[in-house]
Amino acid sequence: MTQSIVQLRGLRKNLSGNTVLDGVDFDFEAGKLYVIIGRSGSGKSTLLRCINGLAFPDSGTVCVDGITLKQEPAKKKDRDLLEKEAHLLRSRVGMVFQSFNLFPHLTVLENVAQPQIIVKKTPVEEAHENAMKLLEKVGLKTFINRFPFQLSGGQQQRAAIARALGMSPRVMLYDEPTSALDPEKVDEVLGVMKTLDQERMSQIIVTHEMRFARDVADVVLFIEGGKVLESGSPDEMFTNPKHEETRTFLKRYL
Repeated sequence: MTQSIVQLRGLRKNLSGNTVLDGVDFDFEAGKLYVIIGRSGSGKSTLLRCINGLAFPDSGTVCVDGITLKQEPAKKKDRDLLEKEAHLLRSRVGMVFQSFNLFPHLTVLENVAQPQIIVKKTPVEEAHENAMKLLEKVGLKTFINRFPFQLSGGQQQRAAIARALGMSPRVMLYDEPTSALDPEKVDEVLGVMKTLDQERMSQIIVTHEMRFARDVADVVLFIEGGKVLESGSPDEMFTNPKHEETRTFLKRYL
């Protein structure tokens, strides 16, 4: 029986007086690749930020690999306690953003090794060995001594993925990881995700790359108005979606 790696229960989040997440209930199974689609402003990125503990729910529960962050409206936790829970949560999660966020003064190898040394207290030699293996995995073995400005956008994003993997996450989250890339660089980043999927890494990806969602995802979620309106296999979602909102959204891409 497949276990859930991420469980969301009654997840609600308001921003600037607007309801962004409206009671999300969903289980993400371990070892699967999930793609989240939906209009801009539908709550996709906020959902990832809650899973990563970068945003605190106003109410509801986020559980990642047995670590729980919970907020009850009638009994609000203070921020320090939420921060402690979120810190533990983030130890289970790797996050890749639209921007690459690499340190410009460090080489590619140092960018991947440094978080292991500082956060995980990994010995320098061991961290560099780990970084070398990860950079080889993402196709950057020959770029280890270059600085970020010497890399293409696709190469920088692959380095960012390697850096996140260096923290040994139980689940990888990606927020529009290819949106800042030139079209010809998109496939090289998506290819890394395909490889990780073959290795059964749990992955949750917010993207507008519908071809990738259709070809690679195990499960596609459509979010509308802060709710998971429907989810299913790519074949179900792209061939016979249940909701009119989903059909209208997908017509733009199909």
